[in-house]
Amino acid sequence: TLGCIMRLTIKLSILILLLVGFTNENDKHGKRFEGGRLMYSSIRIDLNDDSTYYLSEWMHPTYFRRDTGTWTYRNKKLILNSISKTCLIPCRDPNAISYRFENQKCELTDSTLQLLPKRRKDKDFYTEYFRLYLRGEY
Repeated sequence: TLGCIMRLTIKLSILILLLVGFTNENDKHGKRFEGGRLMYSSIRIDLNDDSTYYLSEWMHPTYFRRDTGTWTYRNKKLILNSISKTCLIPCRDPNAISYRFENQKCELTDSTLQLLPKRRKDKDFYTEYFRLYLRGEY
């Protein structure tokens, strides 16, 4: 039945997410920040010492994205820029393919990376979903 197929699809998507979405393809050195909203989303950013980053992001129910790019530090803000266009996987809309970060400003402290919204009205959302905490160095 259709319900059975949907449950199987969700289980397979979760398995793929666990096996592929959060594998660490990063063999560089730097700092790892993790955050998100408990049981709804997760985001991990590795800031590499060579001014590149690696992002792994998951959103409920079964979407994920991986992204790489560069970072710079200007005017007391960390700036993230994606190298290539991506979308949440599974990508159902070709128009959804875009750069994950384009001049994305962040506040960086010793233990916190806070992505800053481009629009003032998104402040609460960014505070809840995009405050990442230092999880260690690698």
